[in-house]
Amino acid sequence: IDCLVPPSLFRQQGSTSLQITTYTAFNQGLFTGGNRNILVHLHPLLRFAPVTFSYSFQMSRSAPYFFGTDPGIADRKTGADAYTVAVTSEEKVLMVFTPGERVIIPPPSIVALAGVPWDAAVMLAGGEFYAVVNCYTDGFDLPTALDWSGHSTLEPSTEIPVCLLTVNQLRAASGYKMADTLSDMAQAASQIRVDTGRGDSFHRLPSLSAIVLNLISLVVLLKFPTILTIVFATNCLGSLSNVYKRAHQETMDISTRVAQLALRLLSDTTILGQLVDPKTTGVSKAKLKEQLCIILEKVAPSQEEHEILAEDLSEHIFKTLRKMPPGHKNLEEEVAHGSHLANLMSIGQTVNIQDLCAYFDTSRR
Repeated sequence: IDCLVPPSLFRQQGSTSLQITTYTAFNQGLFTGGNRNILVHLHPLLRFAPVTFSYSFQMSRSAPYFFGTDPGIADRKTGADAYTVAVTSEEKVLMVFTPGERVIIPPPSIVALAGVPWDAAVMLAGGEFYAVVNCYTDGFDLPTALDWSGHSTLEPSTEIPVCLLTVNQLRAASGYKMADTLSDMAQAASQIRVDTGRGDSFHRLPSLSAIVLNLISLVVLLKFPTILTIVFATNCLGSLSNVYKRAHQETMDISTRVAQLALRLLSDTTILGQLVDPKTTGVSKAKLKEQLCIILEKVAPSQEEHEILAEDLSEHIFKTLRKMPPGHKNLEEEVAHGSHLANLMSIGQTVNIQDLCAYFDTSRR
């Protein structure tokens, strides 16, 4: 703190404490008693005394890594690199200082920042105050109720932060008394003491690691409601929980599934065997369409319609076979092997013949 006033009115202790003497009284006379002369000094001109505040701020560690982040953003900076805004206890902006401008605040304004009026009571009683500066790089961190009336609203950034200077009142009175019994003289004085301290502000900067961590946490937290709902539905609803559990968790007995697979292969082979054309050793598209027409006669109202449906269904069967794994792509135009059709019928089942062969294949990788 730089004080540009007569040294008799200010007493500076280090760089964190300022004492302003506002009232002084001297009492002189014989020690044995008698008439005494009381000399009183008031210092009303203190209201015009300039007090310069200076501060610096720096991140406690290096800036987090992110694309486009200024590498020098964590360097030490001073009030000349930021907007300094003096804010009252009611969060009203009292004074604004641009970057490079000296932060000069007279004593009445220092007291007013704490919400205390500058009057004779303050000058006679004094007081103790605590000043602190907090710097921000994002408008999201500024007080929401900050009143910019009479001043242009400032938006902090990483290039030019906004630093808020606030003052709080610690004690409503401050003073001292001195007595000298040899000279029979007593001195009383009141003072305004201003202490400064370290702020607790922070810089809001993008961090790649923080973004990834928050995304992972978000994914995990979003799954919690679903997990809790599933646990409640499968354990806390009695007999209904058994139904939900069977729907959510499918159990498979390999022995039963293999037996069902064998019976399904027998039924599928028997049915498809009736459609095999002896001349082609396969199921022709015409034969497949003919069999579908017989089945559709019970559901289609007219012969024309069930022939159209049979043609469309048979075409879909062969089209689907051509899209299946490489072994099914080289099909003849109008003929499909029975094994191809059987494999198509088993798609979507819990166990099919290919999976079973892979399960019992000891040389599989």
